[in-house]
Amino acid sequence: MDLEEIYTNLHHDNSGSISKNRFGYEMAVGIEKLIEHYDMYDEYCIVFDYVCDVEFHCKNDKKSILNFYQVKTRDSIKPFDTTYLTTKGKKKNSIIGTLYKLYKPSEKCDMKLYIVGNVPFNDDGNIINNISGLSFSRMSEKTKNKVLKQLKEEKIIENDIELDDLTYVYNPLNIFNYDVTILGKLIEFYNEKIDKNIVKPKVLYSSLKDFVIEKACFEQSGNSYDEILKNKGIKKSEFKKMLLDHKQRSNNIIEKCIMELKTAKSNSISDTLKIKKALTAIIENNDIESKKIMNLISQNIEAALNNFSGNLDEFIEDYIENNKLVFSEDNDYYEKYAYVLYQYVKIMEVEDE
Repeated sequence: MDLEEIYTNLHHDNSGSISKNRFGYEMAVGIEKLIEHYDMYDEYCIVFDYVCDVEFHCKNDKKSILNFYQVKTRDSIKPFDTTYLTTKGKKKNSIIGTLYKLYKPSEKCDMKLYIVGNVPFNDDGNIINNISGLSFSRMSEKTKNKVLKQLKEEKIIENDIELDDLTYVYNPLNIFNYDVTILGKLIEFYNEKIDKNIVKPKVLYSSLKDFVIEKACFEQSGNSYDEILKNKGIKKSEFKKMLLDHKQRSNNIIEKCIMELKTAKSNSISDTLKIKKALTAIIENNDIESKKIMNLISQNIEAALNNFSGNLDEFIEDYIENNKLVFSEDNDYYEKYAYVLYQYVKIMEVEDE
């Protein structure tokens, strides 16, 4: 069977509501998968909260890929263990049984199962905190035997099997503050792959989160495979479009910088050209020193604006004179002017939203 046949024969998860923190953690894991696979495949789709918490779909003429990520969170730092994963409680299946029921690999479709937890895993006294994951086939015999026994009791398997495609992944995202970490990863990814100096990263992150929530909460998922992916998933091409749209809006800020510059330095074509050249260099280089200066200016420019009554050119001149420690000794007048101008336009953009 190919990926579509396998997937449409699986029952979607209708286990009900989950906690706000767990839901946020699931979203964060899904966004990480969007970022992680970006350079690896021409097209793929991350599906949210349908057959499993998070899913990775990649169709290929030779062999497709279907990965399921069962997300588990705990407020305390106590590691998960085999007992937790194999206990049924009042449910029909244990956590590991629920996940393994989805395992239907074929010659045309590679499949892997992941349990993603925000705490390490206790493998019979050996604490596993490997963020790249560890297959259950490499865990202790006691852990493997307990998992196999439970899968047999739940009638998911009949005989002992290798557990190569079942993996525990420790993802140390803080369930109470995951936004900070994911925002940081998104900024790093954007600066490396899309543009060298992201503008208004929180706006991009907020838009992406809203898109994920829309997909995760969509109830009428559809009947066909394509409908399910359209309603419950985000494709690489959609993610890429969102990134490029944000880049275009960012370029508009650069254009506004140039417009403000022409007005501020209307009496000096020479200064305008030199500051424009410095502005372009700062944005394209985006090195550690530039980031440091941008950050320092962003911390006090708004207060400086509130205490100033002159025009923009006078303000920038005044800021440069009274904030000499913000800049590098290597910065000339034109570079300093460009730094302040850029941060000024960014502030004005935020106020206009």
